[in-house]
Amino acid sequence: MATTGAAGNPGNTTRVGEQWSGWTGVIAHPDAPSGSGGPGYFTATDGSFGQDTEAFAAGSDLAPPHAPAPLGIDSPPEALQTPKPANPPPGTTARSLGSQLDVQEDHVDVKIDAAVADDGTALTGEKHTHTHFSWPSFVAPGYAEEKGQIKSFNGKLTWKGTITIQTRYMAGEKATDVSCYGRGTTEADIKARDITLGFHEHCHQDDYVSYLNNKILPNPPSIMIGMEVADYLAAVKQYQQDLIDFKAAMADDTIQRTDQVGFTLNESNQKKTCYKHTLP
Repeated sequence: MATTGAAGNPGNTTRVGEQWSGWTGVIAHPDAPSGSGGPGYFTATDGSFGQDTEAFAAGSDLAPPHAPAPLGIDSPPEALQTPKPANPPPGTTARSLGSQLDVQEDHVDVKIDAAVADDGTALTGEKHTHTHFSWPSFVAPGYAEEKGQIKSFNGKLTWKGTITIQTRYMAGEKATDVSCYGRGTTEADIKARDITLGFHEHCHQDDYVSYLNNKILPNPPSIMIGMEVADYLAAVKQYQQDLIDFKAAMADDTIQRTDQVGFTLNESNQKKTCYKHTLP
């Protein structure tokens, strides 16, 4: 059974236009003193001296520096400097996370490991790049009863295998694309230039690893010959629910940490758009 965390999608980008490249090397409106004409309001259109903001605006499709800039290819970045290129996305290191739960009893065989796998490609039916974790199946044994009590089991309560964390990329999408929402769009990420889809998905990996490191998988119930059938069935049902709850909490944790921050997943869904990154 596979449990899937919320996905990251490639976002949008806009590049700073040459008109915003000021004479001092900073990004500034062409009409500003530090703009492309230099001090004294030279203009970028005809090079004449002494024209004011209004005169220049007549030949410019850019808003004056005291007004909000229009959205689009010539929008200035939030900081008045050319943004740095995006950092390369962190690579995935395939590795074992070791034993997560090991319980061996007369009628219980539980041995769960965890691992991070190399990045892969999306499977048939998957619609976007995402990071997920697989979940080994759980089996409860059948039994023979006598007078409402367990007389024998036909096996052990078994939960064995590896919880595997993996990022899978859709065809045409790659780690160097920019993040659509969540991590990669927060103020801190943008300042650090960690804005790639690969960075976003790596955050999901880190969330899952951290959750497993800080939480304990549900322990299986102790079952024995002679216990009431009703008690056995209730114990199995409760353990199934405990595993479902753990999976759901692990998936929700990464959604809150990696998707519902910055330009959030909810905001992206509501507006049907991705965050628009500014690149040099």
